Amino acid sequence: MGDTGFAGAPRGSHAVCDDPLMLRITTLALGLLLGCASSARSTTGSGGVDASVDVPALTDAPPPARVEGLPFSPGCLADDSWRWSNPLPQGQTLTAAWAASERDVWAVGVAGTILHFDGTRWRCVPSGTTQDLRTVWGSGPDDVWAAGTGRGAGTPEILRWDGRRWARAAYATGQNVLAIGGTGPSDVWVFSDPNYPAMHWDGAAWTRTPTVGSQSLRALWGARPDDVWAIGFDSAYGIWHWDGSAWNNRTPLPFTVRPYPPLLGIWGRSAGEVWAVGYYADEPRVIRWDGAAWQRVETPATGPLVRVWGSGERDVWVLGVREILHWDGSAWSTRPVGGMVPELRAVGAAVVVSGERDAWFVGQGGHMARWGGERWSDSPPSVREHQRAVWGASDADVWSVGGQGTILHWDGAAWQRVPSGTTEDLVAVWGRSARDAWAAGARGTSLRWDGARWSAVPVPGATALADGGGDSGGGAWVVGRGARSPFVARWDGTQWVPALAGLEGLERVELRAVWVGGDGVVWTVGSLPPVVMGEGRPGPTESVALRWDGASWVRVTTDITGGFGDVWGASASEIYAVGAAGVARWDGARWAIALGLGDTDPPIERLWGFDARNLWAIGGMTLRRWDGVQWTATTFRVPHGPFADLWGADAEHLWLVGGLGLVARHTR
Repeated sequence: MGDTGFAGAPRGSHAVCDDPLMLRITTLALGLLLGCASSARSTTGSGGVDASVDVPALTDAPPPARVEGLPFSPGCLADDSWRWSNPLPQGQTLTAAWAASERDVWAVGVAGTILHFDGTRWRCVPSGTTQDLRTVWGSGPDDVWAAGTGRGAGTPEILRWDGRRWARAAYATGQNVLAIGGTGPSDVWVFSDPNYPAMHWDGAAWTRTPTVGSQSLRALWGARPDDVWAIGFDSAYGIWHWDGSAWNNRTPLPFTVRPYPPLLGIWGRSAGEVWAVGYYADEPRVIRWDGAAWQRVETPATGPLVRVWGSGERDVWVLGVREILHWDGSAWSTRPVGGMVPELRAVGAAVVVSGERDAWFVGQGGHMARWGGERWSDSPPSVREHQRAVWGASDADVWSVGGQGTILHWDGAAWQRVPSGTTEDLVAVWGRSARDAWAAGARGTSLRWDGARWSAVPVPGATALADGGGDSGGGAWVVGRGARSPFVARWDGTQWVPALAGLEGLERVELRAVWVGGDGVVWTVGSLPPVVMGEGRPGPTESVALRWDGASWVRVTTDITGGFGDVWGASASEIYAVGAAGVARWDGARWAIALGLGDTDPPIERLWGFDARNLWAIGGMTLRRWDGVQWTATTFRVPHGPFADLWGADAEHLWLVGGLGLVARHTR
């Protein structure tokens, strides 16, 4: 596929990320750091899909890597025609990770996503499930467990890696696994939903143990089979300890408040050194077990702490919702997290570290960053701003625009940021050649590309632009809003000239899209909201379609309601518009529904066509295609939606953009 990036633990350790709890702490990305010791070899075996990501050797400032996007669909389908192009290697949210060594790192996430890093590249490994995975732990390279959301009562999703492939583990209690961990392949604990018993694997069978309190236990760490600690969100019962025969919570904690503050992360170096972190009333809490008692530890943290991990007594990391802390054996320091990784400032997840010079961050939308000993760097570099529109002169010359004036360019090998000169949101991009392109957006912003740079071009009278389009002869149009009415302007070769004739009486119309065909054919569409008077029930939103006759706009009547959001034409007498009602077609005489929507279907927002037999439409997270005979629909599950726009160089080479920097590529 060739999509590339933007140019320029000790045995027994584990990480757990739990969704409802973390969402209560932060609304930003789930994430984690995972560091890797340097001794073990990778044992990925033959289970990985052949789409992978090469990662450069670690230095203080890792250079950009040339990488390939992984399959877009859940489940790592090797033959998926859609691939990630940003972020890389993929964009599914990653919720937990575990590392055996710097060459053997696992990350799991939503929709059954499992990734493996072998020291050089990330690879998507088939999991056999599309259920969300929220925890992963291993006793060694050939014994790794992953678990998460079940398919129903008594069917929690628990998977086990044997060095070659992932397979479901027989298990029949609870529904959603909240934590998994242990001390070896024959000593594994699983904590499921509240009020379900803790389960123990002895290498041959699962055994129920008495229910541990009434809270959800979210994390555990063990030094030996008879020395395991477990913590939960509801800490009224304190920290639980397994002594080889029973769980108890009789160990006092150094807190004066009751119930005890929630504890969210736990890690230990030995039976005589165990750390736990959490919060109380938005204030950080850190305690340490010295083999005899838990002691309070003061830190410079300014907010809740959610995960702790380390590689030794002089290397302990604590991840909070506002900062990352490091303990060097004598003092705490706050690691810089600005610049390329702003999400680290408000992350609530897991931390797994075995050395200051090798750590990973993964989280919402597939975001990855690597610690190089001095700072965090995106690995590979990626764009996080929402992408709103896409267009290209060819499949090797593509533009994407979005939030805060972001403009990206694809040259056939890599995406590059291109200065726009504005911080206004850009919502449209179009053009006629590699040396002549336009972008438009908020506050009437209009930019033109001349082959070397983007320059601002004023649009007198426009307060906001919603769309633009052009023809092969250099003609261009923009639509949006003026001070008190809908706005349309036409490029006359030197400046934008308002083209408002025919819009009289349509002051409340919201124009959303324009299509420019050959021979002066121009259509614009939008909606006319109902007038609410008194206590009467408002009528439906009208769909508005206007056609330019060379001198003024003429409204083409339709009884289709809900509004139109986009328009495209196969010819002067075959026009398509989309909206809340679905896909509508104008045959030269009248509008009719070509594809209706169900009551729960989201409106179709955008469409693009190559010809009358190849038409694509997007609404929400659903992509629909017309092949000349029938419509087919594919609904994706990614955290970047709803999809914002799509464009294609031909019927099979397409680009799709959306939130959190989503860019996906379709090719055969």
